[in-house]
Amino acid sequence: MAIVLTVTTDDPTTLATLWPAFAGRAAVWTVDLLHVEAPDWREVAACRGADPKIFFPERGASTEPARAVCRRCPVTIECLGYALDHGEKLGIWGGLSERQRRSVRSSWVRR
Repeated sequence: MAIVLTVTTDDPTTLATLWPAFAGRAAVWTVDLLHVEAPDWREVAACRGADPKIFFPERGASTEPARAVCRRCPVTIECLGYALDHGEKLGIWGGLSERQRRSVRSSWVRR
């Protein structure tokens, strides 16, 4: 399986600036997804190295410390997707609480 990306431009400030050989022509790149290792989203997560206890607060305790970390995280969508795919019932994942994730799951079932 491969993805073919075709880029065309006549704008000298875009592709031609970066790769002068492609000025005014189509540039074609083929990326073979079978042989490319995708980086694990957990490698770049903002919570990496944080105290796990803030993501699993005691009943009634604030979830704000965890949500603050999630707000600056570049992979909240991947994190939330992981939690939903794996049925994580506890903790803050992708910035959402257990109750919020239940709501998301139940809205999927209703559709």
